[in-house]
Amino acid sequence: MPNGIFDSNDAATPAVKATGTNGADGVDATSDTGNGVSGLQQSPQGNIENAGVFGSSLAFNSNGVIGEANNGPDAFGVWGRSITSDPTVTTSFGVFAESTNGTGVSGTSTDGTGVSGTSTDGTGVVAQSTNLLGLHAVGGGAAFTPSTAPAAIFAEGGPNTGISAFNNSTDPAASTSLRCKTSEAA
Repeated sequence: MPNGIFDSNDAATPAVKATGTNGADGVDATSDTGNGVSGLQQSPQGNIENAGVFGSSLAFNSNGVIGEANNGPDAFGVWGRSITSDPTVTTSFGVFAESTNGTGVSGTSTDGTGVSGTSTDGTGVVAQSTNLLGLHAVGGGAAFTPSTAPAAIFAEGGPNTGISAFNNSTDPAASTSLRCKTSEAA
């Protein structure tokens, strides 16, 4: 079967446009061993609005992009990777989430980890807030309590421990389990 090749040099005219009505998908793509859909944005001077694949939804309580993978322990519903060859770039994101008034990233799990971050030479997870909480942790049977007091970490443990830290080092002078420091501290 020959490939369909479509192109457009008009910014207002897409090369391919598909519309589904009465519950039909706009685009349905499958592949036996490759990608079902592959998107590439090639502009050398792109901006934050440019994307290889862009998803948007106007329906109430709907999603712009849904990723689902159910086969294997290393299957990811959404997988993001960022690789830059520019040595002057010190910050790039495999996955970046932003919200104006809501939650940038929300992770939930019934029996596993809601959100997990790992790094070989950098920081596994960075939590930062300009005016409120960098990290709000709730566990141990506690109920979520909104806080208006700025803090790097706000932990609620209810009847249990708010923060529990462990260190496996055999040399107590080598490192600490939990270190708290203020800007006035030496």
